[in-house]
Amino acid sequence: MATRKVPAKKTKMIKRPAPAAGSAWLAGVGAVSLARKRGEALLGRLITEGQHRQSQARTFVREARADARAQVMGLLAPVRGRFNRRITKAGKVARVGLDHALSRLGVPTKAEVDELAQRVAALSRRLKSAK
Repeated sequence: MATRKVPAKKTKMIKRPAPAAGSAWLAGVGAVSLARKRGEALLGRLITEGQHRQSQARTFVREARADARAQVMGLLAPVRGRFNRRITKAGKVARVGLDHALSRLGVPTKAEVDELAQRVAALSRRLKSAK
């Protein structure tokens, strides 16, 4: 078998970085350091501002909800009034119909029972005074 010779690789020597590259590296390290220092202060200010905005938003929502509720109640007031009047009228109609049906069956109405109770009380008073 024939052996093949592999040519040796040439290694390059690492040269010292150019002064501009070193300055750029140092500028990058300085920028990261400043960003970290100022970033912490900025983060604190951002948190404070966020808390302030959250408080403002809560106040706004609370006031908007109260305004909306007042408007809805204002719109519903006439509807409630009409509803209550119609329910009262329907109740009266039902009572008259029920009283009529009960009277046809011979069951006295509340008014009739009350009238009889007054008449009995008057007769009882007459009997006591006659003795």
